Order: sequence, then structure tokens, then C-alpha cells
Amino acid sequence: MYKLDIRVDAKEAAATEWRRSLERDRQARIFNTRERTIGVDLGSLENQVTEKRQRELEERQRHEAFAQEMITQDKVVELLQQRQEKDLKQLNKNDSFWNANFRWRGLEYEKRRKLQQEQIREWTAAQTAEKEHTLQEEKHADRLYHLKACELDQRAVDLASADEDTRRNITVATKEYNLALGKEKAGQKQQEMAQEQDDNFTELCNHVHGDMLTENPAVAQSAFGLHRVIPDRWKGMSPRQVEEVRRTQEQQKLEKQGAFAHVVCKKAVGSVVRVSGKEMEEDEQSDDSSGSESELQERAEQLQAAVDGNPYHYDNHVQLIGLLRQLGDLDGARKARNAMSEAFPLTEGMWLGWIRDELPLVSIPEASLELRQLFERATEDYLSVEVWLQYVQFTMDQMSVVSEGVAFPRDVCERAIVRCGLHVSKAGELWDMYRGFEIALLKSLQEMQQNSTEDDNLKPQVEAQFERVDKLFKRQLAVPLIGMQDTFEQYRQFSDSSIAEGGLPAYEMALKRLEILLPFENELVS
Repeated sequence: MYKLDIRVDAKEAAATEWRRSLERDRQARIFNTRERTIGVDLGSLENQVTEKRQRELEERQRHEAFAQEMITQDKVVELLQQRQEKDLKQLNKNDSFWNANFRWRGLEYEKRRKLQQEQIREWTAAQTAEKEHTLQEEKHADRLYHLKACELDQRAVDLASADEDTRRNITVATKEYNLALGKEKAGQKQQEMAQEQDDNFTELCNHVHGDMLTENPAVAQSAFGLHRVIPDRWKGMSPRQVEEVRRTQEQQKLEKQGAFAHVVCKKAVGSVVRVSGKEMEEDEQSDDSSGSESELQERAEQLQAAVDGNPYHYDNHVQLIGLLRQLGDLDGARKARNAMSEAFPLTEGMWLGWIRDELPLVSIPEASLELRQLFERATEDYLSVEVWLQYVQFTMDQMSVVSEGVAFPRDVCERAIVRCGLHVSKAGELWDMYRGFEIALLKSLQEMQQNSTEDDNLKPQVEAQFERVDKLFKRQLAVPLIGMQDTFEQYRQFSDSSIAEGGLPAYEMALKRLEILLPFENELVS
């Protein structure tokens, strides 16, 4: 029914068998633990072995060829040597033959023989003397060689001894250095542990005697005026302030009673009609004020539409910001200022006005972060000493709130000095504020040192802070600024030493440069 004995195509069978062999090889590689884990390429290794055997075979064949060539050359040399000896022997044989045949005795043979014997004796004596002289020279040379060899041997012994001593000294020095290094590391570790304990104790003392636990009311005083406080640090009114408020209330009460008596007298002599007319006028004034506010709102909407239509009209931006400030719309003013800053660079007055409007919200954490970003924008957009002064004061007020701590105002002060520290007329305020901040930290550390039972714990910090203030004084005195003479007097009082004006060359150079710059500064002011 079905034909099952169909012949298989040979080509297809060969291809199938080839694929099966590849699969078997692949499985052998996969399931071979040695090749799978170590990663040995058997084919490459076999090729390397074959190449190595081929190189060895070629090398052996080359050596055999060279050896065969050497044998051939040796045979040629031997044949040439035999031929040379044979020729020399034949030559000597010919000489003896001719000497034997041509030797004759003349008439003066005896006399000539005696002369020849005398000459032979002289030659023999000369050869003997020369031989003895040569022998003496050889002995002398051998003696010198022996002495030189002894000298070299002694020098080698000395060098070996010196090398051994040097190695011994190096070993001893290395051992001493390792011991000293171990002691130094142990001392350093003890010092670090002591420093860590001191830091922990200092931190505990700072917390115990700090303003937070002692509830010092002075920390709530703001730098923007005596009438302002920092909300997150305010602990309530002091008894003196409460007494002052009560005294003010009593005074207002007395003034109000006197004013009330004056009004009663005035009503007694006046008529009811005049009183009614006065009330009507007050109502009309209130209606006028509400009408003016609505007009301002309408004008602000018109300006907003104009700004949206043409964002590059400078006066519309300025008028819109002014109207929104009059209306008390802080969010609207903020949006208007952002829109204006995208189209125009803001002036110093605009940045300062924006900052003053945002400062009352500094007690809110989110607003504080936004105000910090606003300061960064202002300092990048406009180079102004006044803006930097406001920024520095803000950082000093926020020092206890931010995570950076003292590093935050210090970093901003350094940036302010780099950007505006060379302003002849205004940079002095910036330097003074920075220096006053560091001096306040120094005094705080000194007070803590006096109140602490262990003075040595805070001594390095006090010395480091003193050094920082001293360097800050010297940096300021090296810049030509108005009022630098007063700064120099303050530095004299701070350093507690008699410093002559010639003792600071940088100050002298800055003072001379200030004399050159003052006429130009006066022209700018005038």
C-alpha cells in the first residue's frame, strides 16, 4: 500500500550527517566539564603543537645542514694543510740539495770560518742576553699581574665587606623606621580616638550649653532690624518686652480716653445733621477707595494682556509689576517678574525689590529654598554688591536651619569676595560682614573654651579660627578699598601686637594703588 523503501538523496543525507556531526561536536564541547569551565580551545592547542613540531623539525634540519657544511669545510682545511706541508717539505729538500752541491772551500776558508764562528758566538750571546731579558720581563710582568690580582682580590673582599655592612645598616634602619612608623601610627590612632572623644564631648557641651536647650532669646533677633524676629527661633516675648507692651497699652488707653472726651465735647456743641454728613462723607471715601482698587485690578489685567501679546515691551512689564505690588498680589508679581527676567535682564533695584518681597516668607522651608534659588539667579544675572550683601545676610540667618551649617555662609562669602571683592567703594561692607561673621564664631569658641572644664579640647579649634580671621584681615588689606586704614587699625587691635605699616608690604602696595584709584572713584560719584 505504501512504498517505504524510497531511496534517500545522497546530497541531503550528507548534509544531514554533517549537521548531526556538528551537533555531536557541540554537545561534546558543552557537556565536557573541563572545556566548559576552563575554556580550553582543543583545536588551537593541536595547531600550536603541530606548529611547534614543524619548527623543531626545521631547526633540526638546519642544524644538520650546518653540521654537514662544517664537516666539508674541515675536510677542505685539512687537505689544504696537507698540501702546504708537502710543499714546504719539498722546498726544504731542494734547499738542502743545492746547499750540498754548491758548498766549496776557497783560499780564505779558515779565516772565513773563524769569522763565522765569532759571528755565531756573538749572535748566540745576543740571543742568550735577549732571552734572559725576555725572561726577566716575563717574570716582572708575572709579578705585576700577581700583585694586581692580589689588589683586585683585596678590593673585592673590601667591597663585599662594605656591601655586607651597608645591607646590615639598611636592615637596622628599616627595622628602626618600621618601629618608629608603628609607634607613630599607634600614637596617631590614639590621637584620633582622643580627638573623637573630644569632639563628642564638645558636641555634648554645645548641645547642653547651646542656644536651643538654654532657649537663648537673642538667637531670634533678625539682622533686618530690631523690630523683626526669626519665627523658627522665637521662644516668646521676654518679661521686659511684655512689660513694655503693657506700658504701651496703658499709654494708648489714656490717649484713647482723652480723644473720647474730646469727641464727646464736640458732639455736645455740634448738631446731628453735621454728624450725619460726616458719616456720609466717610462712606463715599470708602466707596472711592474700593473703586480705585477695582481700577487698579482692571489696569493690571490690561497690562497683563499687553505683556502676553508683546513680551518685549519693557515699560509694560515694569508697570504691571508695580500695580501687582500695590494690589498685594505676591504670586502675580512673582510670575510677572519671572516673565520679565526671561525677556530682559533685571536691574539691581528690581532684584532687590523682588528679594524684599520674598523675605517675609523665609520662615517657610519651601519658601526659604526658593529664596535661596532666587539669590543664586540674582547673583548670576547681575553683578551687584548690594545683592550679595543681602544674600550673605540671608545665609547667616539661615545657618542653623540648613544642613551645611557654618559652611553655607562661608561658601557664599567666599563667592561674594571673588565676584565683588575688588569694588573700591562698596566691597568694604562685604569684607566687613564676612570678617564680622568669622570674628563672632571666634568669640563664641573662646567663650565655650572659658566655660569648658577642659581647655585643651577647644584650643585647636580656637587657634584655627584665629588663624582664619588673621588671614582674612591680610586678604582684605591687600585689596585697595575705601576705609582700609580703619581696617588696618582694627587688625592692630585684633592681633594684640605692634604691627608697623611697613610690616605688611601688600597693605602698602594696596594703599598706593588706592591713591591712584580715588580720583576716578570721585569722578564716578560726582
